[in-house]
Amino acid sequence: MSKSFCRAGLLVLCVGAFVSCSKSEKPSGESTDSVLRSTEEPIQKKSEEQEITLSREAISFARIAAKPLASQLFPDVIAAPGRVVPTQSGIAHVGSNLTGRVVKLYVKEGTVVLRGSPMAELQSFELSEIKSEYLNSHAEVLRTEKRLERQTQLSKENVGTKRDFEESESEHSQAIARRDAASSKLLALGIDSAKLENGSGISLTIRGPISGIVSRRLLGLGAYVEPNTDLFEVLDLSVVWVDAEVPTTVAGLLHAGGSGRFTTPEGTTESGKVVFVSPTADVVSHMVTVRLEVGNPTSRLKPESFGTTFFEISGPSKSGFVVPLSALEKVGESYFVYKQLTDTTFSRISVVVADQNALEALISSQDLSVNERVVSSGVFYLKAARLKDELQDND
Repeated sequence: MSKSFCRAGLLVLCVGAFVSCSKSEKPSGESTDSVLRSTEEPIQKKSEEQEITLSREAISFARIAAKPLASQLFPDVIAAPGRVVPTQSGIAHVGSNLTGRVVKLYVKEGTVVLRGSPMAELQSFELSEIKSEYLNSHAEVLRTEKRLERQTQLSKENVGTKRDFEESESEHSQAIARRDAASSKLLALGIDSAKLENGSGISLTIRGPISGIVSRRLLGLGAYVEPNTDLFEVLDLSVVWVDAEVPTTVAGLLHAGGSGRFTTPEGTTESGKVVFVSPTADVVSHMVTVRLEVGNPTSRLKPESFGTTFFEISGPSKSGFVVPLSALEKVGESYFVYKQLTDTTFSRISVVVADQNALEALISSQDLSVNERVVSSGVFYLKAARLKDELQDND
């Protein structure tokens, strides 16, 4: 530690000596014009130092981007932590209604499936019994139908008795009811009774109830499964929910149909709308759940990932130049932005921040006008380049 202090002291002494020598070497016979020029040159140089020129390669590497300014309304925004969850219709637990053994698997975790596409095939003796039940009841319907037709004809000819006709009609109705019950069982298993040819088949195909991606496969080939046991989980992430927890005082300002945004830790922002505001607060945290529905066509947002949710609330109408917070450079209590002069040249402009929220700032400056381009990302790189130029000029 003592060596570091010694080095620092020597550095200060050297800088002081350099400054003293510079002052003592100033010519004593300067004219008034020379003195005026010496006071004017630093001012002109300071103005030039506000401009920064970078190569196109450096701009691309630093991902510097600029957007044109436009007068727009400045919304009041509140921020809250958010958690991504599937929608109620975006998650499906797939199982079997019958006991059986897995004889074929068509999908694995990560497989994209369509609604109705086969996922697994089970060997089930219960299915054989249901098929036989349907076929027997269908045969009974045909038999009683013929008998009813015969009794109807006899009644028309005043040959048959009323009792025989009523018995035939009752038997036929009962046969139809038994066939419909068996048909409903087959339909619940995804089998069309109209296409059923015989009762010998014992194979049951498990099909996807929704389109999506298989997130979990909970069985292997040869596994014995029972009814109401989850075999697969399918997720449709084309639309997701973001659940945010906000204080009760804030929840009163939000309503279903309002707008919001969700930003990931990587900086990606997706817009959405409020679909639910819980009418009650959590008994432990005393926070209110506000649900934001967000489009997710590329499945970039994953369930159980976290980020920051921003909600726009109604407030006093304000308008002006609105820039993202990433566009601002703060030095002490002063704020600056970088105006793009050409494709490779930028100028540092002092601005006044009239208001700001969790995402954006409302700024004003006499040096900015509509449609002029202001850097929205990459400000840190421009700041570093500016400081580097200043250090070189000082040297």
